[in-house]
Amino acid sequence: MLIDKKYFFSSICLLLISLSGYSQQVKKPVDIIEQAFHHPPESAKPWVFWYWMHGAISKEGITADLEAMKEVGIGGAYLMTIKDTSSVIPFQPNVIQLTPEWWAMIKFAMQEAKRLN
Repeated sequence: MLIDKKYFFSSICLLLISLSGYSQQVKKPVDIIEQAFHHPPESAKPWVFWYWMHGAISKEGITADLEAMKEVGIGGAYLMTIKDTSSVIPFQPNVIQLTPEWWAMIKFAMQEAKRLN
């Protein structure tokens, strides 16, 4: 009977020692959630509305906008052109909507977005 108690006690001690090492390796749910919050997967990153106003667009501006969005963790953008070139604006030259030049800017924006993932 004494041998059984020693065996039982030894087994419990060995189990507790192994579990303590295991528990230090396993991440707690709170740690996993915090890690995901600070580094969200691509599928969880926010999207924004990206307005092209008054035809005031350029390749340099498109690249700068998309690079800034990527830098702050934006996952995508809904592109909207508004207020075409009917108003006087301080940006020249402007790009009139639906012209070949405007479509070239759209194509360039899509290429830049793909380049930046």
